[in-house]
Formats: sequence, structure tokens, C-alpha cells
Amino acid sequence: MWVFGYGSLMADGWEVPHGCTRRCHASLPGFSRAFDKASTESRGSREHPAPTLRLVVSDGACQGVAFEFSDSARARVIADLTRREGNTFPLREKQVRLEDGQTVTALVPVYEGKQLIDGKSLYEIAAMAIAAKGIRGTGVQYVRDVAGHLARAGIDDPAITNLLREIENRLAK
Repeated sequence: MWVFGYGSLMADGWEVPHGCTRRCHASLPGFSRAFDKASTESRGSREHPAPTLRLVVSDGACQGVAFEFSDSARARVIADLTRREGNTFPLREKQVRLEDGQTVTALVPVYEGKQLIDGKSLYEIAAMAIAAKGIRGTGVQYVRDVAGHLARAGIDDPAITNLLREIENRLAK
């Protein structure tokens, strides 16, 4: 059984208690990251929602990390991910290409909720992140955390680096 992570799942060690047997770089064709999900509790509020990540259909491929587990761990892994990601991020089976070229079917948390941020510029998204504060931290810290996860994994994603650069430029003023 495989799981594909593209955000915090890539680097926070969630997989260790479940006996992950393999971890490697992977790509999810047909998708990319976007900061267009509005967090109104964890990283923001109703008044100041935080832009958080979700996958969007695209011509490219989202670079991330794939985790392999034994079939005996399947129920535990799914239960943990369902609790962690919530009902609006159901696990969907998608074809993922591993770094060795092998293609596998992986479970991927795909946002299917209604809290979307539509039609905002990079400048406006950065402003939202700066204003946002929720029960698990700020919008700025979330963007910095995601950027750190990707950097440690050796992944460069313009959706992340451009937003972080805009936030840091605005905070420096």
C-alpha cells in the first residue's frame, strides 16, 4: 500500500508509527499545489482565513514523497490519515511515479470541500497569510513550514517559493 504526500505529510514523521517500509521521491502527474484552500480554524479564522494547500488539476506533475506500508497496516494508516486530514480531504487512489520510474497506485488526500479562495493575486494571498491566525498557528508559519518541508525533500515548487518570497518582502517593509 502506498500513500503520496505533498505538504506536511512529506516531513513530519507521521509514517514512522505505522511501520513505513519505504520512502522515496515521487510525482503525481496531472496535478500541482495551490494555496487556494481557506483555513478558518487551524491556521486562520472566519474573519481572516489562511491560504493553505490543496491539489489542483494541471498539465504538470506535483513532486512529493511516497510512503509504502505493508498491507497489514492499511486499516491503521487509513484511520490515522482520515483523522488527521479530516472529512474534506478524502483519500483518493491516484497513479504516482516513483523516483525509480515505477508507477504505483497511492492514496492521496484530495480536498473536496467548499472553502476555496478564488481569483486572488499573489499579493492578496500573501496579505491573507499575514493576517491569519488560528488554533494551530499563523498563515505565515504554515507557508514557512511547507517551504521547509519541500526544501528538506529537495523539491522546488514555484507556488511555494513565490508566495513565501512575497510574504517575506511584505514583512520586511
